[in-house]
Amino acid sequence: MDLANVRLFRDAVPRYGGATNGSPVNWHVERDLTDYSALFKLPQSGLLWSTQNFDAVDFIVDSFAFNASAKLVFYPATAATPAPRVPDAVIAANQGQVNLPHNIERAYLDVENDYPGNAFWYTCVSNDSGNLTLDDIFAPGGTPYDTSIYPPRQGCGGGDFQEIHIGVDGTPAGIAPAFPLVVADLNWSLQNSANQPITTLEMLNFKPYRVDLTPFAAILSAPGAHNVTADNDDAGGGGATLLLYLDPHSSQVSGAVTLNTLASENGAATDTDTLKQTGETIRGDIKTREHRNFEIRGFVYTSHGRIDSRVQQTSDFISVQAF
Repeated sequence: MDLANVRLFRDAVPRYGGATNGSPVNWHVERDLTDYSALFKLPQSGLLWSTQNFDAVDFIVDSFAFNASAKLVFYPATAATPAPRVPDAVIAANQGQVNLPHNIERAYLDVENDYPGNAFWYTCVSNDSGNLTLDDIFAPGGTPYDTSIYPPRQGCGGGDFQEIHIGVDGTPAGIAPAFPLVVADLNWSLQNSANQPITTLEMLNFKPYRVDLTPFAAILSAPGAHNVTADNDDAGGGGATLLLYLDPHSSQVSGAVTLNTLASENGAATDTDTLKQTGETIRGDIKTREHRNFEIRGFVYTSHGRIDSRVQQTSDFISVQAF
C-alpha cells in the first residue's frame, strides 16, 4: 500500500491448503505509522495492489481470489500521553531527482528490502566457482523441472552476499543489510510445507531498515534537486522513504560532510572454495566473508547553533555453502 508514492505496507500472501480448497484463510497485521504522520495532514493519492510474479516474494502458484482491507487508526494526544516528535516531512526517494526542504536538521532513510530479480539470491554461488553447475531437480521424483526457479536453469552466479547501497547525489552515504525474504510458499510442490506450522520470518510484514543520513543534512538542504538512491548489487532497488526533521526558525541551513570513510572503503565480499570434482560428483565448500567498519561525520548550522553528527557502522557477513 502506497500513499503519495511512499510505501506504507508490504507483505506476502500466506498460502495454506485451505486457500485452494474453499476453507477460509484470514490474517491480520498492524504497522506503526506514527513517523509518517506528515503524510496525513493533506489529501494524497494512494494505491493498494497485489502482484503475482514468479520471482517475487509474494509469488502465488495458483490464482485464487482474496479480499483485503486497511484502515488508519489515529490516537489523540493528551496531557498524560503527549504526541511524540515526528519527522516534519516524509518524501518518497529512489525515484530520481527530488526537491527537498532547505532547512533539514536531521535525515533518515527507510529502506525496503526488495530484490526484483532472483528471489533465491542467497543460494547463488561465486562467479569464480565456474566448475560448479546446479541442476534444478523437481523433488521428490528426480525429474528435471523445465520451468526452473533459477535464471538460468543451471543456477545463478554472483555469490550469496547482498547488501543495499545508499547514495546521496552519487556519494556513498550508508549501507542497509539484506535478509532473504523467501516466497510465501517455498515448497509449492510439497503441500505448502514452508507454511506449516508457521509462516516464514516477516512474511506478513516486511519492515524497512532505517539509515541515518543526518551527516548529509547540509548537502540535502542545498538549493537544487537531489538524488537519494537505495540500490542492491544487482539491477534496481526497493522502496525508500526520506524522513526529515526541519529547523522551524530558518529557511536555509548550511554545513558540510567532514568525514566519509565509506566512500573510500573496499567493502567487497571475498570467497574461497575447496570444490573438487570426481566424475560427475562435486564436493567441497564455498566460504564467503564480508567486513565493513565505516564512519561518516557532518555538521549543519541552524537557527539555534551548530549541530555535529557522527554515524559509525560495523557489519560482518559469513556463509558456508556445502556441496
